[in-house]
Formats: sequence, structure tokens, C-alpha cells
Amino acid sequence: MGRGVLRIPVAILAGAILNSPVLAAESLSLGAEAVAASCYLWRGLILYDRPVLQPSLWLSRGGLGVSVWTSFSAGGRPLRPQADELDLTLDYEAEWRRLVISPSVCCFVYPVAAGKPELELGLELRYPAGTFTFVSRHQVELLTAPGAYFGSLGLQIEQEPVEGLVFSLGLEAGAGSAVFNHANLGLVRAALNCLQAEMALSRSFGWLYVKPQTTLCWLPDKYISLAAGSRFSWSAGVAIGREL
Repeated sequence: MGRGVLRIPVAILAGAILNSPVLAAESLSLGAEAVAASCYLWRGLILYDRPVLQPSLWLSRGGLGVSVWTSFSAGGRPLRPQADELDLTLDYEAEWRRLVISPSVCCFVYPVAAGKPELELGLELRYPAGTFTFVSRHQVELLTAPGAYFGSLGLQIEQEPVEGLVFSLGLEAGAGSAVFNHANLGLVRAALNCLQAEMALSRSFGWLYVKPQTTLCWLPDKYISLAAGSRFSWSAGVAIGREL
């Protein structure tokens, strides 16, 4: 399946749903963000060890959302061809007894790499409990490595010490199936892939927000860390965006 053939139906479907009569009465929200980061860190793996620019755009109506996320390498040879990437995501968010349920479908396109795009089904569960939010994410690949699964369980904390200044901390453990690790590391082994901490400080300046952020990642499994080339990795960057 060609890249253009896949992107066009996704865009048409998303536009038709967002403008459907069922959602016409709901207000439309949108946002945009650009992240400059020291490297591309994904599910415990460094896809590119030099600076990257990662802009994104999203819009939602009535719980249904559409987003476009991209990553551009800043020159040099990527560790993996996936360093330059375009993601198209369609998701829906619903709430049941304080539990937020968000299924999604995402298409990954790699302009530089040869081969067909990837298609992934996802499910995110969030449960707020005071200042804490418990988060569980699950993804399954359908095309390039059918059945490749990656799941995570985490805890998020968000505080606003002063008005307009928000500190957030996320702790997460992620595990990959044998199919996932074989596709991404050449290792046929299911494992606890990574333990990760994400910290960010967001400051609003009128209609714009600025958010310095950093991610620390440790690979506890000996074989996973050997295949990845390092047991410890980190990324730092700054995000600038606006949400309406």
C-alpha cells in the first residue's frame, strides 16, 4: 500500500466524522506545538541521537480528535531510518465513572525509509485520583509486524505552584512483546523494556505557552540494553505551543 494511498482516505474519513451532524453542535478545539529536542527517544529506544524538531497539530470535537505529528532530523545519519516521521492519528475519548477511555488508530509514515507505512491500534486508560492520575497505554501493530505489542503503566502528577506555572512529573514502566522487540531490536524476547521519568515546567505567556522538558530512561533488561546499545538514555528539549 503506497503512502499517498493511505494518507488520503485517513484525511477524508477524519474530516467527514468531525463535520458529521452528530458532532455539529459540539465546540471545536484545536492546538499546535513545536518541540526542539536533543534526540528522538521512543519507547526506551534512541531513534536519532542528534537534535530533532517535532511539530504537531491537533483538533477535536465532541470527544473525537485528529492529530498530525512529525519529526525532522537535524542532519547527519540517523541511527534508524524512522528518524524522519509523519504520524496521522484518529482517536476518541469517553468517560465512564471517572475512568477516561481513549481508543485510537495511528498511521506512521517514514518519508526517508523505504517500505510500507505502519498502522497501529491503541488504547489509553486514565484514572484521576486527586493530584495523581494513573495511566495505562496499549499499542498493537497491524501491518509491518502484525501483533507487535507495547504496553505501559504509569503515574502522572501535576501541580500549579503559582498561577500560570505548571509542573508535571510522569513515571512509567513499558514492556514489549517478543514480536515488538524482534521488529525493533532483532531480539526475540518479551521483556520489561524501559523505566522512564518525564519532567516538564509549563509557563503561559498570554496566548502562548513555553514548556522546558526532559526524559530519563533506563533499560532494566540486560539483553534489551545490549541490543539497544545503552542501558541509560535521556532527552531534553523545549516545547512552544498554543491551544484554543
